[in-house]
Amino acid sequence: MANTAITKDGGPSRQDMLGVYLNDHLAGATAGSELASRMTRSHRGREEGVPLSRLAVEIAQDRSALLNIMASLGIAVSTIGRVLNHAPTGVTSRVYDKFSYAGEKRRALETWAHKLTSIVAPAPAAVADLAKARAARARV
Repeated sequence: MANTAITKDGGPSRQDMLGVYLNDHLAGATAGSELASRMTRSHRGREEGVPLSRLAVEIAQDRSALLNIMASLGIAVSTIGRVLNHAPTGVTSRVYDKFSYAGEKRRALETWAHKLTSIVAPAPAAVADLAKARAARARV
């Protein structure tokens, strides 16, 4: 996501959660599309090749629609691969897209650091001191 918003309670915004969900869905659709295409090729000319081919097309269409939905909502495709220094795939990424994505990587790592910090060093809970509350009530 371009800007990670934190809500008043310190958690991610709905837009951020939607972005995580859609990026997870995109990862599944990408893996499913690649697997269905491989299965279609390996079963070409056999009876099961036809339904596998239809399935591969449907998954690819789902992935394409998902990318369009994400773009229309302003939700960027995850920069996780870039943060992990994975090699870019596709002609656009390998040849044309030379942008460093440093800001996106920094925001992703800052968001992750915030999440880890909230896990290992949570803010103190707002716990009432019962003895003080009872004493104050008794004085009234």
